[in-house]
Amino acid sequence: MGDDPRRDAARLRLVFAGLYFAEGAPMGFLWWALPVRLRAQGVEPAQVALLISWLVLPWAFKFLWAPLIDRVQHRRFGLSGWLLCAQSGMALTLLPLLLIDWREQYQLLVLLVLAHGVCAATQDAAVDSLAIRSVAPADRGTVNAFMQGGMLVARALFGGGALLVAATWSDDVLILAVVAVVALLMLFAVPVAHRLAGRPPATLEPSRVGEPQAREVALPSALGPTRGGYAAAWRAVLVQPSTWIGLLLATAVGGAFKGATALAGPFLLDQGASQEQIGSFFLLPVVASMIGGAALGGVLSDRAARRGSRLGLVAAAEATTILLVATIGALALTLAEAIPVLGFFALYVLLYVAIGAATSSAYALLMDATLPSLATTQFCLFMAGINLCEVWATRAAGWWIPSFGYGGAFLGLAGVSLLTLGLFVSLARGRLANR
Repeated sequence: MGDDPRRDAARLRLVFAGLYFAEGAPMGFLWWALPVRLRAQGVEPAQVALLISWLVLPWAFKFLWAPLIDRVQHRRFGLSGWLLCAQSGMALTLLPLLLIDWREQYQLLVLLVLAHGVCAATQDAAVDSLAIRSVAPADRGTVNAFMQGGMLVARALFGGGALLVAATWSDDVLILAVVAVVALLMLFAVPVAHRLAGRPPATLEPSRVGEPQAREVALPSALGPTRGGYAAAWRAVLVQPSTWIGLLLATAVGGAFKGATALAGPFLLDQGASQEQIGSFFLLPVVASMIGGAALGGVLSDRAARRGSRLGLVAAAEATTILLVATIGALALTLAEAIPVLGFFALYVLLYVAIGAATSSAYALLMDATLPSLATTQFCLFMAGINLCEVWATRAAGWWIPSFGYGGAFLGLAGVSLLTLGLFVSLARGRLANR
């Protein structure tokens, strides 16, 4: 980039916001709009939850092929080659949705979204690796806020927006629009990623969660994949205590809000909201709330990092999400008929603000716990844990809803999250140094 640090920092933030926009467009349609459309067609909540869990599953296991992104890179294209292939796959796996009946060919729908998830998870891993290698540690909270903002705007337009215009625009038009966005941003991502890959890597070398002060890990430098290189990468990651502490945060603490938001559309629909109301909600209030929360969390996270108190901020934000999910669950269980649907909309707005703050601050904390030489593998493992959290939370909610209703399911998830949050904080405060 150029010689002006401030201008370079601004460009960097916009670059990653754009890359996450390409990721968020199909996520909006598949994660927000599709579940509501299926529920409106009579598909049971348990089946909707099952589809969501299959969609998220590749994200939970992308760490299995993440070392290939670290170890196998074209000498000319580097990470941009992975972005090109992944985003091409994202577009191609969406096109068959134009040709099938979603309800009648449900199993084929599941296979297609699963294939799309593999490509999207690979794209996400490459983008995260690029961020760790090119973003200065002091700017990571703010960059994460921009990344979340780009993704959320896209999810709003192609999730909430898709529901809002469903009466006038066919699903085929919306799918083609998503494909077009992914393809256009693919052309943008390749040259930009190529330039970023030429920058010196970030120098953060963490030893403890929230305390960036440890040694780097030396790995074989050969370009091609080898069994030794793959195994060495995993050994280097798994011997870090910060890996296991980070995984606890990633896989368990966010279960309450992951389950409550994955089923937000069907929940609100069953509380009496219309598809148009839900579409409007996802289009503006949800995204504005999460962007505002992410911006607040990013700024506070960077300030907390300078004081060595990022961990406390993450704990407070996560605790707030748990409290709000428990409140929604308790009201749905005991006073659902007395609470107007606008009351649940309001509670979800507060929840999304807290989620935005928790996400940007937690991602920055996890980046602090990531070694640059293992950027894709270790951080991808954390991100996979976050998505595994959504898989188990959504599946658990799907199992509990037929017996206990939405309220009982949300309260159960809140209880699990509260217990694991306490365990995470106690372990992280122990400052387990990397060996």
